[in-house]
Amino acid sequence: MKRKTLCLFLGLLIAAGVAGCGQKEEETEFSTAAPEDVAEEDLASSDFEEETEAAAELAPITPSDYLVSDPADYVTLGDYDGLEVEQYTYEITDEMVQDEIQQYLEMSGEEVETDEASASGNIVYFTMTASAPDSEPYEESTYVTLGLEEYGPEFDEKLTGVSAGDSLEFSISFDDSIWIEEWMDATVDFEVSVESVCVLDIPEYNDAYAESLGYASTEDYESAVRESLAASYEDLSYSDAVESLILAALDRTEFSGYPEDLYEACKEETQASYLMFTEGDNIEDVYEIFGITEEDLEEEILSMVHRRLFVSAYCAENDLSVSEEEYVDYVTALADAYGYENAVAAEEDYTRDSLVWAAYESKITDLLFESASVTEVPYSEEEEGIVIEEEDLGEEIVPEEETETEAAPESETQEETSLQTDTEASE
Repeated sequence: MKRKTLCLFLGLLIAAGVAGCGQKEEETEFSTAAPEDVAEEDLASSDFEEETEAAAELAPITPSDYLVSDPADYVTLGDYDGLEVEQYTYEITDEMVQDEIQQYLEMSGEEVETDEASASGNIVYFTMTASAPDSEPYEESTYVTLGLEEYGPEFDEKLTGVSAGDSLEFSISFDDSIWIEEWMDATVDFEVSVESVCVLDIPEYNDAYAESLGYASTEDYESAVRESLAASYEDLSYSDAVESLILAALDRTEFSGYPEDLYEACKEETQASYLMFTEGDNIEDVYEIFGITEEDLEEEILSMVHRRLFVSAYCAENDLSVSEEEYVDYVTALADAYGYENAVAAEEDYTRDSLVWAAYESKITDLLFESASVTEVPYSEEEEGIVIEEEDLGEEIVPEEETETEAAPESETQEETSLQTDTEASE
């Protein structure tokens, strides 16, 4: 797991931030819940009450208190008019639409126990005892979906062809790609007791299915999916572009030092973003697990320091501010987009410090984008260094009823979580 994976999320927040909240209202969304399930007036009232409650629960804040008080002592701003940036455009293909629909079908499928031997695509529930060198054996009840290779291909092979009541003993030698630290480059002994084997009963995709969701036909439903995907990729395109603008602006900025309290705050935040993936607070574990050095970490800290100095100086020079109301709107929008119960829960997960800086950066990037020289470039999967994964698209394409329960970032994870203020490109 690389640091760049942890940091990519900021770009999405910039796109969906203070200025981006207005964009959300124009985006096309669709739901797997039929419209008649909830009265429109009840839905509107419920949404308003939830947003009001989430906003009211946030502790009072003066966002300007977070900015560096005398940024001119450390920063010389440059000329940021006409910054050149490439913005990717994305073609939404029929294959992408069908893949998205298939995911929704599987999400709405029901598990049905079977007496037949397990096969690819089946869900196997089991109790497992794992014994790795230099660690205590541990037992857990869990499951795997055969074919997804959660514990690697060999583990899936061992659990293929089994039935409820079967007991297995086997050993697997893992390399360093396995996500469980204790299993890396080790031979692990397993004792597995199979509890059940389930098949996923997926609804048939036809007009009747589309009608059950409130659409006239599969064609109507597919059109809604396509529009929602397009909106999500638009957000991704914008967030990538404004991140490039921030980096271009930083290149035109001169730094002559930094206040010590800012450095310490950035150091603590950067280290915490790594330590959440370890079992303790030993920074040496971070170097080993993530394959980075002390110098790499120092570079990341200084990158965050310079970024926040630039934000402070730019706001001072251009008389920019984020009001308490704007901050509350920002966090409330984040909570809504990522399925948090309320704004307080989102703020606790991402931390107030990180969210305040992200809110300020959102305002700045909107201004930079307005004056930038933007060249649209069709995206190609062969583009070096660009990897698009499902979680990078935000939650706009997740059905509304799913968003509230399943789309929430895991607290690493999302996962993921303490919000980072450096993004992939700044690493």
